[in-house]
Amino acid sequence: MNFRDLVRSASVKFNPEVIRKQTTEQLFRAWHEPLVRFATAILGDSDEASDVVSDVFERITSGRLPGEDSVSESWLRVVVRNQCRDVIRKKQRTERLARLYPVDDSAPWPTPEQQEARWSEIVRFAETQFPPQMERVFRLRYGQLRPCKDIAEELGVSQAAVYKHLAHALRMLREHFKNTEDDE
Repeated sequence: MNFRDLVRSASVKFNPEVIRKQTTEQLFRAWHEPLVRFATAILGDSDEASDVVSDVFERITSGRLPGEDSVSESWLRVVVRNQCRDVIRKKQRTERLARLYPVDDSAPWPTPEQQEARWSEIVRFAETQFPPQMERVFRLRYGQLRPCKDIAEELGVSQAAVYKHLAHALRMLREHFKNTEDDE
């Protein structure tokens, strides 16, 4: 039964929203189980398949899915299949990112005292190695957590200059602390 047949069989005065909800409920009751089995065959997980099918019906109900005038079994299967493909792609992307950027949970988090000592080292380095303007930009941004726009206005420079000072400062800090960590 397609969407038009369900609309014609609706026993409610013509209100598209009410008809859409009723017909979607009828479609859901008629097609939920077969579509869950179909999605389970693709995904291999019945809970995830049920979520996909429910999401498809929710999108039909809310009108966010184009083509609702011609709801048929083949159309529903195509929509569910595409949704399953999206789920699989998302999983693959997540797994690929996890392989490319592994999280090292074995490294202990620094204690507040260690963080304070590290910040003191950074400030000392900034005071001795940065040009005065770069040090002011660095202190305002990272010491006082000010937005770059405010820093630019306060110092009378462009935002691009603030970004350049920060980028240069971070490069200098990375290079300095990379070398000091290599020495340890």
